[in-house]
Amino acid sequence: MVRFFTFIRNNHNIILTVIFFIIAAVIIIYILPFEKKFRYEYHKGTYWEHEDLQAPFNFPVYKTKKEFIKEQDSVLRAFKPYFKFDQELAKKRIDEFKNDFSSGWKDYSIKKLGIRSENEYLNNKQYKNNRELGTLYNQLIENWLSEVYKAGIIDLTPVEKDGTPEFMEIYIITGNIADVKELSEFYSPKTAYENIIDKLNEYIKLHKSPLLSKYSAYFNNFNLNYYISVNVTYDEEKSQQVKNQLLQSISRTKGIG
Repeated sequence: MVRFFTFIRNNHNIILTVIFFIIAAVIIIYILPFEKKFRYEYHKGTYWEHEDLQAPFNFPVYKTKKEFIKEQDSVLRAFKPYFKFDQELAKKRIDEFKNDFSSGWKDYSIKKLGIRSENEYLNNKQYKNNRELGTLYNQLIENWLSEVYKAGIIDLTPVEKDGTPEFMEIYIITGNIADVKELSEFYSPKTAYENIIDKLNEYIKLHKSPLLSKYSAYFNNFNLNYYISVNVTYDEEKSQQVKNQLLQSISRTKGIG
């Protein structure tokens, strides 16, 4: 026993070092993660023969690039561009037409009929039928202009591809209200002009008279195109805003795993 204590006393530094080393090794081994062994046996290429496995946490399942692009294309196909309806332009153009047509008719009549003065044309009963005829056609064309402006004269260039519109329906913003309209409901400047000219020619054909024939040159020289302007215009800012919102609403994931 004496020898044992003598040995410890003489070698206590070495003994303490060994003890500390053992304690440190035990602590390190304890805190190191153990490799978990998979509890199931399986063979590659065979069916899974055990119960379904569930992860202990949720994780997003991402769409493939092909799936994501397909969904983007689907959203864009459903997109309808936005156009603004100018309610004031029609009144402005029609008022210009009424004034110019009336003034032009008066000047043409004075020159064509050799009338000495404007006062004579406006007050002489001899020219009453001329004045009434001018008023009639002024009112007719005003009504036809109102009709095409009410339907809408549109410029589709911003939404065309190779000269063909990419959409069959659009949103029309009037004030604070947006309504869906089909493109077939609108006029282009060309079709609006043709519509009015066709009606005018048809009416003149049905109401031929010696007096009316004196004004054929006036009708031929009157520039109706000037009073036909686009009043339905593309709203690029609103269209792009809505398009971006639709694209941003597409999730890049298709669920939770």
